[in-house]
Amino acid sequence: TKTTSVTLNISGSGSPSQMCVSNTTSCSAWQAYTTSRSWTLTSGDGTKRVYIWFRDAAGNQSATSSSDTIILDTVNPTCSTSVSGTLGNSGWYTSNVTISATGFDATSGVASVSGAQTISSDTKSATRTFTVTDNSGRTGSCSRTVKRDATPPNCNPTKTNLYTTSGVTIQVNADDATSGLQQVYGAYLNQKSNYSEPIYDKAGNSRWCSISVYSRTEYQSSNCLTCDRCSDAGCYSYSSWATKSTSRVAGCTPSTSTYYRYTCTLISTNYSTCYYGYGISSPCYTRAYQTRNCATYNRSCALCGCASWNAYSAWTTTVCYPSSSMRCKTQKTYY
Repeated sequence: TKTTSVTLNISGSGSPSQMCVSNTTSCSAWQAYTTSRSWTLTSGDGTKRVYIWFRDAAGNQSATSSSDTIILDTVNPTCSTSVSGTLGNSGWYTSNVTISATGFDATSGVASVSGAQTISSDTKSATRTFTVTDNSGRTGSCSRTVKRDATPPNCNPTKTNLYTTSGVTIQVNADDATSGLQQVYGAYLNQKSNYSEPIYDKAGNSRWCSISVYSRTEYQSSNCLTCDRCSDAGCYSYSSWATKSTSRVAGCTPSTSTYYRYTCTLISTNYSTCYYGYGISSPCYTRAYQTRNCATYNRSCALCGCASWNAYSAWTTTVCYPSSSMRCKTQKTYY
């Protein structure tokens, strides 16, 4: 019983007319016999024994008392919980979580405890309450709160700044709806190779986040120009000149060290003056002059220069091979 107030169910033999009920082994308060009697037990939890004597109308009394016991339990039972599952980081479970309860009652004993409960979906907070009942009918309860995240974080990397020679920008774009990301994952600049790294949430779940970075070699070309150009080799030899003029410093004797050279000086686009001289290293000299049109050179980058490079939009993956009439350049782009 959970209170000191109880009801006694009484059954006497031999036609009793009176009875005496007591919490001890002695009794003096006789009363009329009845089959039911309200009674107050002594205080204090534990086993209580109630005694009863009978006597009939002639005054005959039972030689010994009859008795019975009852357990008084005025304290509610208690319980504790236990959890089974895979424990991750920061108190998060990364698998199904089963919560069980165990009841305790030192006096009347445990009659029943609520059954185990399983949490099989992700949750930031889940509380389960259990009830324990003792044999006196008293109840107690206990609760346990857990959090579960068995789902890896999401990752959807994207690429921007495409088709540049500096590399692409990779934005990780990660999130986790339950426990949250372990850290902030941002952008990777100037990436020229494939990106791959594990992304972790606070529970310890992980997912590999990857995206490929490709490269290609592009080419751009420029044609060499044509031009009229004079050089020393473009002048006639001395003996072939038709018109000559000479000059000499008066009173000067030519040096015995004599050498010859041709020099062509560009006067206009296609006209030059060529001269031949000797004794130039001495104060005495003689010069002869003649004019001649310059030679025409076709598409020579070395002699005539080159046209401007094609516009950026003209970069192509078609291989370009430099030659005497064309120059090429390459670049590697990433996307």
